[in-house]
Amino acid sequence: MNAVELKNVSRVYDLGEIQVEVLRNVSIKIKKGEFVSIIGPSGSGKSTLLNMIGALDRPTTGEVLIHGKHISQFDDNELARLRGERIGFVFQLFNLIPRLDATENVKMPMWFQGRSSEDKAVKMLKEVGLGHRLKSKPSQLSGGERQRVSIARALANNPEIIVADEPTGALDSKTGEEIIKLLKKIHREGNTLILVTHDPKISKQAERIIKIKDGMVEGG
Repeated sequence: MNAVELKNVSRVYDLGEIQVEVLRNVSIKIKKGEFVSIIGPSGSGKSTLLNMIGALDRPTTGEVLIHGKHISQFDDNELARLRGERIGFVFQLFNLIPRLDATENVKMPMWFQGRSSEDKAVKMLKEVGLGHRLKSKPSQLSGGERQRVSIARALANNPEIIVADEPTGALDSKTGEEIIKLLKKIHREGNTLILVTHDPKISKQAERIIKIKDGMVEGG
């Protein structure tokens, strides 16, 4: 079964007098439980492609299917529920809420789904090696620790798909390697892992590489 499928997806942004086609007729399939990396130069369309995969944006033309369901048929509330329950997001700049401690940040996705659990948040933080940082604010954490909180938050609702956008981009190489090891461990536990990176060393650790250039897929 495919976790994600894009069929002839294009995305055009209307910038006043001009239109910019960021994705051009992209078709890809990502199987359930697969680890895929998406690579390409800056401005190639990687982030827009990831937004399509994560149901954060809708295509101008074409179809996006998440576990066989056409998301074009979903209203905004159904899309939000899909993202909250089925997809976990890990971002380059962590996107943690500064006034909340680590446990509260991890609880956020559960709050939105109406099932906040302190025990679950603590369990997730312990799984990413932060059992000693439960009450620390983001400003009290290193970059690597903040990314671990971000990963714990992504896992809070037991999503089947983890989408990671340059998760090591703001980290030094040693810390970045630790984060990739953690993501690979999560993948081995059964999650579909889709990772955008500009680092060839990281992309080669995936089971499959999808190359994108000028909005078009070159492989995958």
